[in-house]
Formats: sequence, C-alpha cells, structure tokens
Amino acid sequence: MGYFLSPVINMIGGYLFFHERISKLKQLAVLFATVGALYYVFSGDSFPWLGFLVGFTFSAYGIARKAMSSSAVPGLYIETLILLPFFLVFSIWFYANFDIAFFNVGIPTDILLFLAGAVTVVPLALFNAGAKLLPMTTVGILFLITPTLQFLVGFYLQGENVNTNQLIGFVGVWTGLIMYSYGLIKEN
Repeated sequence: MGYFLSPVINMIGGYLFFHERISKLKQLAVLFATVGALYYVFSGDSFPWLGFLVGFTFSAYGIARKAMSSSAVPGLYIETLILLPFFLVFSIWFYANFDIAFFNVGIPTDILLFLAGAVTVVPLALFNAGAKLLPMTTVGILFLITPTLQFLVGFYLQGENVNTNQLIGFVGVWTGLIMYSYGLIKEN
C-alpha cells in the first residue's frame, strides 16, 4: 500500500513545497493516478496504517532530500554516518536477544546479506540524484511504476489472484501513467 501512497504524497509535496505547476494534461494524469491509487488503498477491509507510514516517511525523505543543498552521494554518506551509532546499538541488542542469520547460518548467507546493502544503497543514491533533477510530480508518477511491476510479477509469474477493486485501482494508475508519459513526450 505504501508504494501507492508514496507517489501521491510526492506529487502533493511537489505542488505544496516546491510550487510545481504542470500542464492541464499532466494535471488530469495526476488526478487519474491519484484516484486510482487512493481507490486501491481505501478499497481494503481496514485502513493500511503501516503502508501509510511507509509511504509518508519515504515521501517526506524525498521531499527533504530535494530541499537540501547537498548532492546525492555525499548527502547519503552523511545520513549514514548520523544513523550509524543508532544502528550499531540496535544491532548489538538484537544480536544478543534474538537469533539472526548474519554470522550464524554460513558464509554464503553472510555474503548475500552484506551485498544486500549495496543493492539498497545504489537505488537510494540514484533516487536522491533523480529527486534533485526532476520535479516531485514526475518523481511521484515514476514511483507508480514499482507497484505496477510488482502487480505484473505477482499476476503473471506468481499466479496471484486480482480482485475487481485492485483492477479498478490499477486501471486508474495506468491511465495516469500513460497520460503523463504522453504529456512529457508532447512537451519535448
């Protein structure tokens, strides 16, 4: 759910904090994508608090990174240094109180867990660089590609069922993506 809420919050943040103005076609595209995403989120049995928290915090991070004057990689390095002491304390506490895979399963698992950090840091650095270059509205629309790809993988590769509410939400999102992409092409 957070993957649907984050783009909506990014688009609203671009409008409110960075005074981004977009063409009428893109406004209509954002409206379709927003309505589709919100329909998908609110068509569930209960409000997705965790998804809302994840979407809101990641969007707040993106908006804050766009507002900062530091470039992507040095800024990410400083953020990591600030969080490092908290992570170390948490890791020591967690390692002392729970069974964890790191250093307990085997060398191949340790290597994969270590490499997972790079798999996380590289996209985050690229996101930081992109958020600096692109309007937050465009960042928000592009963020709708992730749940679309997850949907396609789940439906075609994993054989997951799709209910009517999900399909209605996805149609709104896809319509918005297509319209926004057309608006970008039309501008250039």
